[in-house]
Amino acid sequence: MIRSPKPNMRASVLALGVAATLAAPAIAAREVFAHYMMGNVYSYTQQDFTNDIAKAHASGIDGFGLNIGSTSYTDRALRAFFNAAEAFNSANGANFRSFVSFDYGAYPGWTHDQVIGNITSYSSLKSYFKLNGKPWASTFSGDSSAGDWSSIKSATNAFFIPNYQPGAGSSVADGYLSWVAWPDHTATVPNQDSNYKNTGKPYMMPVSPWFYADTYGKNWLWNTDQLWPSRWQQVYQYNPDYVELLTWNDWGESHYLGPLSQYAGAYPTGSEVYTYNPKIVHDAWLNDLPYYIAKYKNGGAEPSNYNEHVTFWYRLNPKNTCSAGGTTCNPPPQFGGNTGTYPATDCARDQVNFTVFTTGQAVVTVTIGGTSTTVTANSPGLFTSSVPFNGNTGAVSIIVRTNGRTYSQKGPNITSDCSVSANHVDWNAWVGAAP
Repeated sequence: MIRSPKPNMRASVLALGVAATLAAPAIAAREVFAHYMMGNVYSYTQQDFTNDIAKAHASGIDGFGLNIGSTSYTDRALRAFFNAAEAFNSANGANFRSFVSFDYGAYPGWTHDQVIGNITSYSSLKSYFKLNGKPWASTFSGDSSAGDWSSIKSATNAFFIPNYQPGAGSSVADGYLSWVAWPDHTATVPNQDSNYKNTGKPYMMPVSPWFYADTYGKNWLWNTDQLWPSRWQQVYQYNPDYVELLTWNDWGESHYLGPLSQYAGAYPTGSEVYTYNPKIVHDAWLNDLPYYIAKYKNGGAEPSNYNEHVTFWYRLNPKNTCSAGGTTCNPPPQFGGNTGTYPATDCARDQVNFTVFTTGQAVVTVTIGGTSTTVTANSPGLFTSSVPFNGNTGAVSIIVRTNGRTYSQKGPNITSDCSVSANHVDWNAWVGAAP
């Protein structure tokens, strides 16, 4: 994916209950990490990092991939983070382990000494992720610097799993991380996983819930209305060795799964209007992770137990109600786009999306501006669907009736008033859950 050059690094029903037939993984232990933008949180205290670690751990995440740049604040932030991780693991009997990921997109000039120092300073810690004793190291981009890593690996004993093109740097890459996590134009899922699997090396597959950026020269979205549940089905299909969630806190690109930061300075310039003000929360998606992760680690088999709930998400503005703000569907060539750009409206559907995790039949009623639509999930497990706006605006609510229980939640109004988002459509999604 694309990183900013700034110092802030950073109702069709889809049947989803059938497990895919899966091949045995190259490495038996499956791990799920979340990409974590240290450049957005360089001012965090140890307690701030502890709060994020605790929330991620409770959601089933095994650790963070710590995106870092070659900046003056990197050392201080990494020390505070790993102090928090060590203390959290010790106090809770946990095994939350993270690794560094070098951002070559924003900082292409990494030196050998910088890279080696950022690995060896922390790799001896119990909270640093290791595979067979080898500390992990990753990248964002950096194919052209692959030649540096032979000596870096010799000095650090690192297991190197970079974000390179499939097969690039094969003499130094022990595995591959992909950032092809979003579908092209009107496609509904990405299509590059086979190319990485076919390298024969361990594959860390990216999973992301959303994408919209309008900051530092980036101004596009991808087709992500139903990507979150659909992408997990691809995880069960491809059975990768590892999964990396994109991301925990990249607020500028709207694919954050973690909570919003309390610090206004954490948000890339320009992104405040579609993330922080008003509060466009995403962390309700974390409620889904215990189910998704358990099923992944079970080789695609349904979890034996899980928390019944509903998660729902939608944009707050109908797509044709205001200016598109210059936003395109797909990125332009200077940001890696190679299939052309299209009107933003091609990548967005006016609908309230929802996923129900139920142990029995569930009846779901979505109300938009006083108009209600009911959809029934006839079998237990995961059920996802959507209800179109159909020109309605106003209050949004969802009610689920299942197993003799009723639970409900309200969301913010859908509105044709775009004044809070710089007088153009806010292409980000608000996310809620119940109970």
